[in-house]
Amino acid sequence: AKVYINGNYKGKTPLTLTLKEGDYDIRISKDGYADETDTITINRGEIKKLDYTLSIFEKPTVKLYLPVDTFKTNEYGVIELTISNPSVNDVTLYGELVVSVPSNVIVEGGDGSGGAGHYSKTFAVQPGDSKEISLYIKCPKPGRYLVHAKVYYYIDKNKDNYEVITLTKPINVLSGEQNIESNVVEEKSQNENGGSPFIYIIGI
Repeated sequence: AKVYINGNYKGKTPLTLTLKEGDYDIRISKDGYADETDTITINRGEIKKLDYTLSIFEKPTVKLYLPVDTFKTNEYGVIELTISNPSVNDVTLYGELVVSVPSNVIVEGGDGSGGAGHYSKTFAVQPGDSKEISLYIKCPKPGRYLVHAKVYYYIDKNKDNYEVITLTKPINVLSGEQNIESNVVEEKSQNENGGSPFIYIIGI
C-alpha cells in the first residue's frame, strides 16, 4: 500500500519513517481498497507502530454508452451512464459525467440546464444503490459530429484517487426520416482483493 504523509508520498508498506516531533496526517492507499486516513502526534524519542486494516473495495459496475448514433435535427441523441455501488462497500461514490461536443451542438441535462459545446453533471451513489444519468444532444444542422464523454468517480470525495472511463464516438444528424441504432459501447470496472499494511514511525 502507498503511504502519504501530509499529502506527500513516502513509500510503500511495510515502511519505517523518521519524522520530527509534531502532528501528521496519514493516508494509506491501495488499488482495490478504500483509503484509510489518520492523524497522529509524534513526540521526540517516541517509536510508534501503526497497523492498519484496509477495507476491501469492490469496484462499481459502470456503463457509459450512446444507444443511437444517428438521429434527426428535430430529435435528441442520448448519452447514458449507469453506475452501481455494491452493497459490500462502506463508502459513498462521488463523480462527474462530462460531455464535450462541437460548439454548434447543444448538450442538456433534461432539467433545463445545459449549453453549447460542453456540459457536466455531478452525482453521488450510496452503498447498495445505483444511479442512471442521461444527457441529451441536439444538433440544429445536419452533419457528422464527434462526441467525447468521460465519467470520473472516486470514493468519499477523495478526488486525488479517481477512476475514469471515456467514450469517443461520431454521431450522424440527418434532416430526413432515417434512424439507425448503434452498437452499445460500454466500459466495466474490475474487482480486486485487500490487505493489511503497517508503518513504523520514529520521532526525533
